[in-house]
Amino acid sequence: MDEAVAPPAEEQEPAPSRRGDRWTQLRELRKDANRNRSGGEWLDLGISAATTAGTYVLIGLGFSTSYSTIREIAQDKGGFSPQMSHVVPLAFEGGIIILSMHVIREARRGKRALLLRLIVSVCSLATLLTNWSASTTVEGKLTHVVPVAMFIICFEWLIHAARQKALEDMGLLPPPVAVLRAAEWTLDFPNAFARWRLMALHGIHSPEQALWVRQQLALRRSELEEAHNGSWRAVPKHVKLRMRIEVLHDAESRFAPAGDTPAPGRYSSLAAHLPDMETPAVPAPRSGARPELENPDEQTALPPGVRSAEASYEGDTPYAVGHTDLAPVLPTPQDHEPRMAHAAPRARTLTAANDRGSMAIESYEEREQREERERLEQHDHDRRMNETYRSILDVIADLASHSEPVNGARIAEDPRVPVSARSVQRHLKTMKEKGLLPDDLIQ
Repeated sequence: MDEAVAPPAEEQEPAPSRRGDRWTQLRELRKDANRNRSGGEWLDLGISAATTAGTYVLIGLGFSTSYSTIREIAQDKGGFSPQMSHVVPLAFEGGIIILSMHVIREARRGKRALLLRLIVSVCSLATLLTNWSASTTVEGKLTHVVPVAMFIICFEWLIHAARQKALEDMGLLPPPVAVLRAAEWTLDFPNAFARWRLMALHGIHSPEQALWVRQQLALRRSELEEAHNGSWRAVPKHVKLRMRIEVLHDAESRFAPAGDTPAPGRYSSLAAHLPDMETPAVPAPRSGARPELENPDEQTALPPGVRSAEASYEGDTPYAVGHTDLAPVLPTPQDHEPRMAHAAPRARTLTAANDRGSMAIESYEEREQREERERLEQHDHDRRMNETYRSILDVIADLASHSEPVNGARIAEDPRVPVSARSVQRHLKTMKEKGLLPDDLIQ
């Protein structure tokens, strides 16, 4: 058999230490970086090193000052022995330092560590109050508090700087908001605040772009107010949202950087789906109730209480609007008042439309105006009903205070109640159903 070939001498040598390789690579990288630094970079590096060293010096000074003060307080007021008095400042200051180190470690990962920061803030506040009580004069209190305050401020600065550096390395640091001039804040504070708010909330990067967006929003708002009888509250909510999205999307496309194809903005997908929100969905008619009103075209249906005077056409005879006489069906005296209380707003609106002789399908703006009028009429009707309920409650309270019988006829006799005894009975029944009156109060 052939003898095994011995490995070369180079392969038998031990591999170099990985730790040595790492330090060697870091040393070479540092030398290359230092070799290419300019004078300004060396100055920035020196200032950064001096700032870091000063920060740790201030932390040490604040720790030593607070340590001495809390130790004396523990001996004088806490009754600790000289040997055990070291435990109290170590518990205060040591806990703050250890927890602050944990917060800095989490901040280097880009996390907030809110619970640990809250605990550090509470312990720091307790340390400040303890040092404040160590002296009786204001000057003495300041000499005890200022070093501790610098100790806390330095740790907070380290936490903030570590988290900012981590977010910047991960690419999660948002761009800074553009700064407005002091003259704009002083001379026109409302508009300056509105522009700053647009830049902070909607990713607008320049005051000029924010000014353009604000002017466009104001112009579109005036147009919508003019289209809705000068009332901004009458404009539907989805129309307001649509207007805002369109203006912001237009600003994104108008102020996009030139050159390559820009990335889609945050309002691009919303603007692409705007046609889906143009017309709100109309609920389907309920089946089984009033089949004579179940017409697919809502605008050609006759209003409640109105019927055609002529017989319906049969076969292929077209429907002639001009030859149809709409005669209202007069309600009977028994159901006159309840039907008018609930159907008055819609009946009045549709009767007025029929008087104009227009049975054509109304436009979207006309429909919104009609619905707004109906809402206003319904609101006025509800307001009058609430006033009637309030008057009835006042009369019931007066009758109960004088130990008089409380019934519908007695309540209707009071001049404050503007309805008849029968209407009072109906209102009392409704108020009992709504829980406004107890069942055993009315006789």
